[in-house]
Amino acid sequence: VVPPPSHHLNSRPMNPIQTLMGHARGINDVSWSHTAEYLATASDDKTLRLWDARTGDALVEFRGHTNFVFSVAFNPQSNLLASGSFDETVKLWDVRSGECVSTLPAHSDPVT
Repeated sequence: VVPPPSHHLNSRPMNPIQTLMGHARGINDVSWSHTAEYLATASDDKTLRLWDARTGDALVEFRGHTNFVFSVAFNPQSNLLASGSFDETVKLWDVRSGECVSTLPAHSDPVT
């Protein structure tokens, strides 16, 4: 007996609903804001970007790391981003202004 075809979500072809274009190099991490309004991306181009999750528009580019950015995460209020980089620092960023509000240096290895 052969079971009927599965009707699970992963059994049908899926197409992207949005393609985010803007980084000059590969993306290492993606994080959703807790409100689901925004996406943040971390890239080998040494930047982070904030995106409008609904429209796909790039809203803010965060510059300050001196090497690849490996990781990004929102705080629970979605007003700060934390990023970890191959430059051995963690940076905290104000989501609205794009400014780095704190740098935590002195890691002895890249921060992933």
